Amino acid sequence: MTSKLTEKDQWAAFSKALTCSKEIKPTGDGWKTIPELMVLFDLANDNTKKRTRTGLKAGMLEVFEGKEYRAGRLVRAAWYRPIKR
Repeated sequence: MTSKLTEKDQWAAFSKALTCSKEIKPTGDGWKTIPELMVLFDLANDNTKKRTRTGLKAGMLEVFEGKEYRAGRLVRAAWYRPIKR
């Protein structure tokens, strides 16, 4: 019985270590995620993604890939901002 408790405690510690992972977010001003851009420009998800791809290909946007918490989970995310010329 004690070995099961020990194993359960090990899994609990492992799970806690995973959930305590750090967010990796960009520093500086002007960074927006796709959901933020959707609200800002009042566009649907598909149109927002098409416009960001076009901006990236044209060299008008820069991208930062990191991690953030969404709905209680640590997920990969991308932030975009215009390149200042």
